[in-house]
Amino acid sequence: MMTKARSAHFIFDKDVQYRDLAGIYPELFRTFLQETGQMPEDPALVEVWLERDMKEIKKNKKPEGYLKQNATKLVFPIRQDYVEFYIYNTSRNPTIPEVAQKLEKIIKKEGLPYTLKTDIMLRFSSSK
Repeated sequence: MMTKARSAHFIFDKDVQYRDLAGIYPELFRTFLQETGQMPEDPALVEVWLERDMKEIKKNKKPEGYLKQNATKLVFPIRQDYVEFYIYNTSRNPTIPEVAQKLEKIIKKEGLPYTLKTDIMLRFSSSK
């Protein structure tokens, strides 16, 4: 894996649906926050964010993720034909690959088929 990256994309096989993430999403979300240094002091905030996202996941809908300004983001883009999420930082960040590896372990444990790609957003960007 690259030592620095702006994004790491988890692209799930076409047979994976949002509801299939229900068993691992709380661990994915908490690990993302911990590993990116974004865990809030008030643990109730995390529970509120998780409850919001889990309601959507259980309805087989796209969750919000973590989209705070000036932060490393956990994004679920709008996709019609497959489930994807990515972690993103506006600058090349050496922690993105490390965080991706930790999230990858959680997904592998669940056995969900996926592909991991880094920096694929750059090909859609008009700036370098």
